[in-house]
Amino acid sequence: MKKVLFAALILMAGCKKEEVKQSDSSNLSVTTITCTAIAEKIEEAKSGGNKIEVYSYEYKGKTVYLFDTCIGCADNMTIVYDCDGKTLCQFGGIAGFNTCPDFEKTAGNKKLVYKAP
Repeated sequence: MKKVLFAALILMAGCKKEEVKQSDSSNLSVTTITCTAIAEKIEEAKSGGNKIEVYSYEYKGKTVYLFDTCIGCADNMTIVYDCDGKTLCQFGGIAGFNTCPDFEKTAGNKKLVYKAP
């Protein structure tokens, strides 16, 4: 029931219109998710059953979200999304991507959004 209520709140929130608080105790470390697309991507990542970490950053004047959806996995791809779910940066993978070489130096205000063991 809690998951159904959470999903309904997410669908009503939209991107950056209002904050959505999750009351479900499903390993959420920080409970405020402000973008529908990001909340949906977290739900999608959770279904993989891997260790997950999602952080928000300020990057080039925007709040962005870094998804590491397989902590400790070899050749894992870390992806940075904007609030609309658009891919901005990719790091790692078999090919060793680094599509935003300035990210480490210029991204700031790092906050944990989600962590699953």
